Amino acid sequence: NRIWDALASEHVKAWVDALVNEDAVLDSLEVFLHDVPRSMLKVLGITPQFIVPSRYVPTAKTLPTGEFDRAKIRTIIQGHKYAMQKDVHFKNTFAATPSLDASRMARAEGVGRALVRLTWDISSAFQQAPHVGFGKDKGNLLAVKYPKGFERWCEKSGEELLAILLMNLNGKPDGGRQFVIFRDRWINLTFNKDGYKCSKGKRGPCTFTIVCTKGFMTWIVIHSDDCDALSEDMESVKQIADKFNKRFGIKYTNPEHMLGTVRKRYMQNGVLFEHIPQEGFFIDAWEDYKHLYKKDAVPPQTPFPKGMQLYIGCEDASDEEIKEVKSKGYLEIVGVHMWGCRNTKPISSFGVNQCTKLMAFPGPLAMKCALH
Repeated sequence: NRIWDALASEHVKAWVDALVNEDAVLDSLEVFLHDVPRSMLKVLGITPQFIVPSRYVPTAKTLPTGEFDRAKIRTIIQGHKYAMQKDVHFKNTFAATPSLDASRMARAEGVGRALVRLTWDISSAFQQAPHVGFGKDKGNLLAVKYPKGFERWCEKSGEELLAILLMNLNGKPDGGRQFVIFRDRWINLTFNKDGYKCSKGKRGPCTFTIVCTKGFMTWIVIHSDDCDALSEDMESVKQIADKFNKRFGIKYTNPEHMLGTVRKRYMQNGVLFEHIPQEGFFIDAWEDYKHLYKKDAVPPQTPFPKGMQLYIGCEDASDEEIKEVKSKGYLEIVGVHMWGCRNTKPISSFGVNQCTKLMAFPGPLAMKCALH
């Protein structure tokens, strides 16, 4: 996840192109006021406390099979606790995400009613919402240091140059919240006029029901910037997507692929089915942790050891044992289970629940159950 490792990899051209494109996109959206001398910050009312670092974050997008697909680079603010503090730089950080129930019900509804599917990704989503500073009056401005290795200096004076943040940006603790608020406000205003009617789910605040001008209904589950739509009519949902495109810019995606899952539809005996595996994700997880298994290990027949319950105090693990279990990746393994359970393996819900009880004090028994 280091930019220099990416630029030294076999896919160097893809990473260079991604880096150039990221800078161009941010400039087109006027996210920064560039090349402001450090000495000018005081004039703008920006104290050292409001100068924050940034960095490039490379992400290799992979196919569900695990193969390299494309390079993606994001410029982020390093909004860790040493750079940005609550009640100083921001207030609230909560941003709603689709619940497990909402996601599954949408899939079931889509199959049960044979609804058409359309998915798209909002381009440079966070950066399209304005930066809302926290503090007195209109909020505090933020100055951003250029990523390490990409710093800028005045040619005449040698003074360091920084950027003033004008729009929202990834990495801000409240960045997700600011975008979601902006996104939802735009959806509500846009799709409650000109013959459209829109409502947001009461228990699923990331699910929007839109009645189009011809009376057809469309349901959109939005994962931050990934829009997953099901509709009674393809033309109507495309008109909705076109409005998103005109406002934000979008990229149509394959409706069979969403958040690392494959959603394959097929007919069997006149009945529509949708199978949702997560093969690439689990193969990667196995490759990461297979060294923890015995070579002759036999796959278990149940999702969790029969009759087993975990709770604080269920085993007398020493501090050394707990430290060793954590060093082997217990927390990461449980995280793998949580993501897999959420998307494709609800049968593992009980086991995941048990393993999460011992995240702070996992012993050998907890690790055995997680590996099971």
